[in-house]
Amino acid sequence: MKNGKIFLIFFILVVLALLLYLFKDFLLVMIIASLMAVATSSINAKFLKLTKGHKFLASGLTTFCMILLFFAPFVYAMIELAKAFKNFDINLATQTLNYVKNYQFTLPESLNFLEPKIKEFLFSIDLNSISKQILSIASNFTKLGAKFLIEMILICVFYFFANLYGTELVIYLKSIIPINKKELNEILGEVGNVMAVVFYSMVIIAILEGALFGLITKFYGYDGLLMGVIFSISSLIPAVGGALIYVPVSLYEFALGNLNGALVIFAYSIIVISVVADTFIKPLIIKWINLKLVKTPTKINELLIFLAMIAGISTFGFWGIILGPAILTFFVSTIKMYIILKDKNLI
Repeated sequence: MKNGKIFLIFFILVVLALLLYLFKDFLLVMIIASLMAVATSSINAKFLKLTKGHKFLASGLTTFCMILLFFAPFVYAMIELAKAFKNFDINLATQTLNYVKNYQFTLPESLNFLEPKIKEFLFSIDLNSISKQILSIASNFTKLGAKFLIEMILICVFYFFANLYGTELVIYLKSIIPINKKELNEILGEVGNVMAVVFYSMVIIAILEGALFGLITKFYGYDGLLMGVIFSISSLIPAVGGALIYVPVSLYEFALGNLNGALVIFAYSIIVISVVADTFIKPLIIKWINLKLVKTPTKINELLIFLAMIAGISTFGFWGIILGPAILTFFVSTIKMYIILKDKNLI
């Protein structure tokens, strides 16, 4: 009997290894789709109620909402950027950087001590190196964009099926995992709630900040929709975020001789978007999400989530924004589960 049990465990592990090897090229997109399905399970539940339990229709509507809010802006930005790179003039970028580098300025007397350091920094800028990097990005953009588009399509497909069969899969996993159902439900519930709050807040804040930046750039003659979408996407990246967009735009306006426009865009982006929207409005949005969109309110240590996003991007690329917080949450929940089981003398 014991030998039979060992053989069965070994056989299951071999089959699992073969299954993972079979889907190794799709594991990342499958995990991301599953995590997004967990994060948006409340939306799927609302569509299930609205469609009177029609799972296929509810999963389709949930997937359509996800495509509309999360993936469509990426596709639009990629298409428009591809057009821009196709007609990109490297001389324009070089002239802009050269103008900024050689610009003669004088700081107020109270800030005179900064002037030598700023001039030294500007003098150290290597225009040839920057130009080569810009050309490299432009030449590789189509290839990278195509790969990213394929990943998004696969995520949408797996996301649909994760919503369609997710409930049955969770019930099955609960039946085979040798952990008390109450503790297991607490762990899964905490992971789901944290993922939901992180995902919803990330999307809503990105849309808000993109709309704010689109308004100011529209005023100065840019394509407000495109600039807003690009800013929304860049704002998802921790630490640098929207600076990837508003700094080059400000420099470009400055190089055109529009100093007032450059200062307004730069100051507006920092004060209105980075300070007001990200620092003061974001906590209110998280509070609203906790009350309205998740089953059980959850407390999030934003510093840990922030660090998890940075680590996730460093390890997994863009999708680390989702994977980082998920892995961190699983770890914290596992530690909590261990403490609970230890207190009950179950381990």
